[in-house]
Amino acid sequence: MSSPLLVGVHQPGDSWLHRCPTGVKLLGLAAFSLTVVLTRSAAAAPVFLGLALLAAAVGGVRLATLARATRAILVLAVMAAGFQWWIDGPAKAVETLVDLVALALAAITVSATTPVNAMLDTLVRAARPLRVVGVDPERVALTISLAIGALRDDEHPERDFEAQKAFTPWTSAWNVTGMPAVSLPLHWTPDGLPVGVMLAARPADDALLLSLAAQVEAAAPWHDRRPPGW
Repeated sequence: MSSPLLVGVHQPGDSWLHRCPTGVKLLGLAAFSLTVVLTRSAAAAPVFLGLALLAAAVGGVRLATLARATRAILVLAVMAAGFQWWIDGPAKAVETLVDLVALALAAITVSATTPVNAMLDTLVRAARPLRVVGVDPERVALTISLAIGALRDDEHPERDFEAQKAFTPWTSAWNVTGMPAVSLPLHWTPDGLPVGVMLAARPADDALLLSLAAQVEAAAPWHDRRPPGW
């Protein structure tokens, strides 16, 4: 199985954070992160951690979700704290560790209370002014190809249809509209199975998509990889 971080941590809900506009949450996260980085004090670190935990509680984020999503981040935080200990001593190391955990919890809380497509739409709208310098944020879409862990049920057609939707929630729109899309095996599970990353483009923009896929393959080649039993 792939890491749960690959498929996101969003959990539907009706909390105040769930209803809060996506742009406000992203700006709040940016402001919180900037404040933590600029403040950097032993007295403020527990306060920041408390605020992050309070936000998670308000959003109804499950403890299992927090633990699962922070597992990999915690390893990096401990490594950074260890380096800080070597440079500036234990007090600064603890402060660094607490700050990094607070930042991670805040980011996870926003992810858990905000659908990925809503965040992408907000970021695309924010990037539209870049068109004046030749940057088009809506030219290519990026998502994963399959949802990990979905199972088929051939004995019950209705359940089977729901399982298929769960298995390929992101590819359906491109199949229906006929717009160009390509799946690239950019990640591999511990069992050696490929995890596809899907790129999609505007109608008739196949040339752009193929060119981009070729550049990605050159940067991260996979032609010599074979799953078990191939």
